[in-house]
Amino acid sequence: MSDHEKAVVQVALQKPDSTYSAFGTAFFVDENGTLATAFHVYTSAVSAIGELRCGNIVVRRASRSTKRYISTGAELSQFDAVHDVALLKIKDVQPQTWDQVGGIKPLVLSTLKEIEPETQVSSIGYFGTDLFPVSLSARLVGATTTSVLGVGDIEEFLISASAVPGQSGSPIILADGSVIGILDSIVPVQLTPNAPQLASGLNRVVKVEHIQRLLSSK
Repeated sequence: MSDHEKAVVQVALQKPDSTYSAFGTAFFVDENGTLATAFHVYTSAVSAIGELRCGNIVVRRASRSTKRYISTGAELSQFDAVHDVALLKIKDVQPQTWDQVGGIKPLVLSTLKEIEPETQVSSIGYFGTDLFPVSLSARLVGATTTSVLGVGDIEEFLISASAVPGQSGSPIILADGSVIGILDSIVPVQLTPNAPQLASGLNRVVKVEHIQRLLSSK
């Protein structure tokens, strides 16, 4: 298990029967149990709790060598709904517990403001309910803007990868190991006006500066 993988956890809902529903990915940004993710990952879990009328939001990770996994309660610390980013906090950080699955290895947040197109990046995240994350290679293809009523245009990176359920919140990592953003959502394409929307092979990435701003205001 790489140090990058040790930073990544799955955000899930622990149901009353002790089974789990998985909602996305988060990653450690410090050794005190603070995690960054996409805000919609958290709201999806909250919505499921409302539908089930009970359950707990947890983060969990497994050890590849022992197949053992741990599950720990987490709560919302801060969020920015406009840019779709959030900080979660583990309720009870016990290093000896995390040591059983490789410890806590926070990722370094990049200070770069601009990234050259065609830059190679990788993402580490979960596919559905799988116990282990998957690393995918991609390339930065530019930026896109989304207009938000009352806010204006929001700029995000575009990468050449399509997310699947569970990958939202994954860190997007440069070759030097630093994080430039968080996997957000696919960019759909519609071939004709009445045709269904399809995945374009591109994915939006929220810039890491929005996570840095939340951290600085803690």
